[in-house]
Amino acid sequence: LDVPATIVGNPYDDRLFRTMAGVARDRELAFLGRLVSDKGLPVLLAALAVLARAGRRPRLTVIGDGPDRAALEAAARRLEVAEQVRFAGSRRG
Repeated sequence: LDVPATIVGNPYDDRLFRTMAGVARDRELAFLGRLVSDKGLPVLLAALAVLARAGRRPRLTVIGDGPDRAALEAAARRLEVAEQVRFAGSRRG
C-alpha cells in the first residue's frame, strides 16, 4: 500500500526544558499545546478520571491557550479532576 505521507519532526528542544533552581516540580504530568480538542487533551482528562476512580490522582499542568480552553476547564470539572489540573496559560522563555 503506497499512501502519501508527510513526516513532521518533533520540535522538542532539551535546552528549553530543564530543572531550574528555586522552581518546585510538584506536578507529575504536563500537556503543552494549543487548546483545541483535536490535540488530545480531552482524552488525557478522561484518563485522569479513570485513574482517579482507581485511587490514583496524578497532577497535571496544562500549558497553552486556545479557543477550547473554557470547554476543557468545564470538562475537568465535570470529570471531577479539576483539583488535579492547573491550566497555566501560555508561557514564553
